[in-house]
Order: sequence, then C-alpha cells, then structure tokens
Amino acid sequence: MPQHGFCRGTYWRVGEPYDTEDEAGCEFTLDLEDVAKSRGDGAWAPSGTMDCHLSLKVTVVAETLTTVLTITNTGEEDITDYQTLFHTYFRVHGANAQSDPVSCNVSGLDGYSVVDKVTGDQYVFQAEDSQPLALGETEVDRVYTPPDGKDVVDVVICTGGNGEKVGLTASAVCGGVDLAVSAVVWNPYQEKAKGLGDFADEEYADMICVEPGVLSGEGRVLKPGKEVVFTQVVKNL
Repeated sequence: MPQHGFCRGTYWRVGEPYDTEDEAGCEFTLDLEDVAKSRGDGAWAPSGTMDCHLSLKVTVVAETLTTVLTITNTGEEDITDYQTLFHTYFRVHGANAQSDPVSCNVSGLDGYSVVDKVTGDQYVFQAEDSQPLALGETEVDRVYTPPDGKDVVDVVICTGGNGEKVGLTASAVCGGVDLAVSAVVWNPYQEKAKGLGDFADEEYADMICVEPGVLSGEGRVLKPGKEVVFTQVVKNL
C-alpha cells in the first residue's frame, strides 16, 4: 500500500451539499470496493478479505471548520494497526514560515515524544521558557506522540506576524474507546519542495502542515460492524 494509504488518491462520492443561515457542509463517501488503485496486496488487495466504508463530513460555520471521518468495518475480519490522519495545511502570511518564529509556531505539544524522520533523533519535546515550537531553516518531518493520559490533540498555530492564529483540536473514538491522537509537523523546505510535483518551489515559505492522526497506541482494533470516528476542529482565534 502506498505511503498515504488508499484514501488520498481516490475518487469519493459527493453527497448533496447544504447551505443554511448558520452553517454549510457536505458528506463524502468511499467504499473499499471502489478503490481501483492504492490498495496494496495481501488482505487489502481487491481479492483480499478486508472491507470498509468511509464517510467524511465537512461542516463550515463562521469561524470554525469541522471534519469528521468515520470508518466502518464492513468485512468479516478485525482491522488492526490501522493509521489515519488529516493532512491539514495552514497558510503562513508573510512567507516567514522558517525565518520568523513569531510568525509561525505551534503551542501545545509540550511533553510529547518526538521521532524526527529527517535526522533520526528521538526525544521528549520540552518547550524552553514556554516558547512554542518553531520550524527553523530546515526540512521538518516530526511525529509527536502524546504522553499517557492525553488522547486529544489541542494546539494553537500561529500563522502570521500580525497575531493570526488558529486552534486545532482532534479526537478519535473506536468502539466507545478513546484513542490517542498524535501530531505530525511537516514542511519540506527548499530542496525537497523542488522535487514535489504538486508543490511550487517557493511554497514552503508560506505554509506549515500540522497533521493530527491515529498512529499508534492501544485500542486500534476495529471489529466487524464497528466504527472509528475521527474528528478535527479548526477554529479562527
């Protein structure tokens, strides 16, 4: 199966959008049988034994964007050790994502265990003098795993030097059990940006990616007929 699984590069069914005085939204659905590519081999192959149904509900109100991904096991076998993330990109106003830690930073990851996929380093993030996490002039690809007892991601992302901020919260429940939600912080920086086909050479300076995701931990066993509900709320602050 590809790095980003079978959901990303696949056509979803688009439901009937709605737009009321208070909110707007739409539901997108996907059945595994409709995935022509990206399923990999083994149990997930077209001839395999796994099956599932996905629903993505997107709701927009004045200051808030909510995305709810529901994965239902429609097969006859347990789905185990699955991973699911929201690849959420935030624009950084002023093109100072790396050069200005005031314009672009993340607060709320203190105490998380870090795996740096660029350097190979592993450590526990401790914010020095309560300073938030900044990118710096380098490629960033880090996985932040929460400490025991902290299942919900709750961070504030600074997206500009004039005080622009957004809040991001994410939670997940599987069969009534709360799952630990991790966070990936990513920015390709100069050289890697040039090699990405769907990414302009200079766009790295305008963005930060903070991806909440169910990546590890107990409870990731999706029984037949059961569902995992993964919710992300992004709010303008």
